Amino acid sequence: MRKPEPYFMKNPEWYYHDAEKMRYFLTDKAPREAIESYNEFYADEYVDPVFLHNVIQDAEQSYREDLKREGKTSEEIEKIISTWLHNITTHEN
Repeated sequence: MRKPEPYFMKNPEWYYHDAEKMRYFLTDKAPREAIESYNEFYADEYVDPVFLHNVIQDAEQSYREDLKREGKTSEEIEKIISTWLHNITTHEN
């Protein structure tokens, strides 16, 4: 029996697949519900904390560059990044 499609896959802007790593990854456009769905999807897998840290750092850098290209000020970027980091690293509602 196939599992139903996870919520995070409902919108292609929320995720991408890395064929080399054979894994899905979320984009910075993924809302909290998609992040929670993604975490549930991979809940049974161990994730090396160093790898996770590096992935978050890479995503943060990419997000900062995107925000800068959008014309955000340094202050706006810091506020957006702070909120984004909080959202992806906590399980609060």
